[in-house]
Amino acid sequence: MQHSLRILALIATTWLTASPAHAGEVEEVVPTLQAIQALCDDGNFEEAAARATRLVSAHPDALDAHLALQDAQLALGEETALLRRYRQRSRSPNATSDDHFLVARLLSGNDAVAEFRAALKLRPDHFWALCGLGTELSAMGKTKAALHALSKAENVNPASGVPPNLRGRVEESRGRLDDAEALYRAAIARQPELIIAHINLGVLLTGRGKHQAALRVLDAAVKRSPSTTGVYLARGMTRMSAGKNDAAVRDFEDARDLDASLVSLTLLANAYLSMERLDEAGAALDQAYGIAPRHAPTHVMRAYLYLADNRINMALSSAKLATELDPKLAEARHLLALCLERTGDLKKAESAYKRAAKLDTSDPTQIRALALFYEARGRWKDAIREYNKVVKLTDGAPDAWLDLALAQWGLAKYDKAARSLESLLEVDETRRDAWLNLGILCQTQLRKRRKAISAFREYLDLGGKDARVAGWLAELER
Repeated sequence: MQHSLRILALIATTWLTASPAHAGEVEEVVPTLQAIQALCDDGNFEEAAARATRLVSAHPDALDAHLALQDAQLALGEETALLRRYRQRSRSPNATSDDHFLVARLLSGNDAVAEFRAALKLRPDHFWALCGLGTELSAMGKTKAALHALSKAENVNPASGVPPNLRGRVEESRGRLDDAEALYRAAIARQPELIIAHINLGVLLTGRGKHQAALRVLDAAVKRSPSTTGVYLARGMTRMSAGKNDAAVRDFEDARDLDASLVSLTLLANAYLSMERLDEAGAALDQAYGIAPRHAPTHVMRAYLYLADNRINMALSSAKLATELDPKLAEARHLLALCLERTGDLKKAESAYKRAAKLDTSDPTQIRALALFYEARGRWKDAIREYNKVVKLTDGAPDAWLDLALAQWGLAKYDKAARSLESLLEVDETRRDAWLNLGILCQTQLRKRRKAISAFREYLDLGGKDARVAGWLAELER
């Protein structure tokens, strides 16, 4: 029972890795920053904030010290006081480019853009202001301007992996997955310690169905940064996608032990649910609910739990609450659709599936759910239309091709189904299920004897165990 929570926005690289060092201050500042980071890793944000406050007092011009203070105080929920403090600094007649940058990173949208631009007006080569501006413009859908700012940042510091990593995010949002993958790899090559680039690459490869490649990237990231929660979350998601649920649970448990956040607990609950470990899923969700009772994804997972336990009405109530708490959360609409389908209200279920797909047009999970709904009702043309979208969104992931092929088969479009299976095998020639289906299709519908024999032999050579295949081969080779 896997679902797609967009966690990348919630997984941020640490300020210690991403922050610039200041000449002349390294000897005193960096060890203190490392101590503060260790306190944050242990969840002791109060002491971290206290030490960061003292560091800022001793080194008021050290950008790293302010970043450490901001991150510690944000973790304590002190956003309002923090914004007041840094807005006051930015409005001073003597405000520096760093002052504008520091308030900008606490803001969003046009307010953030204005402060980033103010920083750049005072210092056009402010690397972090350029990176922040590019990130914010991308979030606002201003792709061309975002890439322009990030290209400038890359010119300022060609050795940094941050600009190509951020450009990769932009290209991924545009559906240019080859370009995004190349940029993430470039970021890692330039700055191997930039763990967020490893995470982004691993998640991208997972979305493209390249599970082994993703696991190689994320295994290396775990070895490099074993105390970073995000690497375990990303690897756990990859393992879930690859069907390695036991290993995924261990990753999510490690993430929870490092940081019992809403993301960690929700993904852990999802993994438990997929293995029908309902009591443990309930315990994880109770813990998440204690952190944030009005957190919509938690209620989504509660609805999943109730569905798994066949408590349909409670599941429907939780799903409706999740949509009320966050009307733009696609997963909440998806879960509402599932509940409505289970109650037999198919008209409302279809509407909810469509709404989920429209809320996140970049998420193939929602579109596939709509396709599966159509397929279950024998609406093959509608299913094929949606499966074609999934193929495009996933850049031809093997599972997407298989879904499309089976729907085309259902509509008696046998030649197209065969071509889809062949496209799958061009991506992954080790897929036994594709060879088996191609053999059956060629034997029973297309009457292509040689192709059927070849497909069945590939299936057996790969270790296929379907006992019927030997009999079919014997009949075909007479």
